Amino acid sequence: MAADGGEARELRALIRDWRRGRATATLWDVLSDYYIGLFGVVMVGAMLGNVVLGMSREADRACLSLACVTARSWLPWLVAGVAVALLLGLARLLGPVSAPPAAVSWLASSPVDRADLLRPQLRIVLVAGAALSFLAGLPVALVAGLLAGAVAGLAAAGALAGVAAVGFA
Repeated sequence: MAADGGEARELRALIRDWRRGRATATLWDVLSDYYIGLFGVVMVGAMLGNVVLGMSREADRACLSLACVTARSWLPWLVAGVAVALLLGLARLLGPVSAPPAAVSWLASSPVDRADLLRPQLRIVLVAGAALSFLAGLPVALVAGLLAGAVAGLAAAGALAGVAAVGFA
């Protein structure tokens, strides 16, 4: 059966209506939880940023030999490879699209094209893979003592590699 997208919209509306009828948290509860989560992320990010900058300064001071400089130049490439391999393994383990059990029960018995329903989740997973790869490569490139342009380029390349790994999975 060929779906034109209208059936998928109707099914999504039914799922949304079913979920909203069973919601137990108030809007105030949800907003306070998001505020606490955002505050925690900002605090941990600030602490990690301070640690990375301190490590970079210390590595610049301590690393004087040719072997040390060479090892520091290889560090971002090794970490990027490990991060992409871990992301690929995680994507293969969990699958590229994760859906809640309620949505799966509706999807399994529906005659609509599942691609229209699962495409938004796939986009979210691809963005998450890019963000994780970017965040894994950025501090390592900073500690390696690369220039700002090289740090940005390496982090962007890591994000593209993360998208490619998740897309491959």
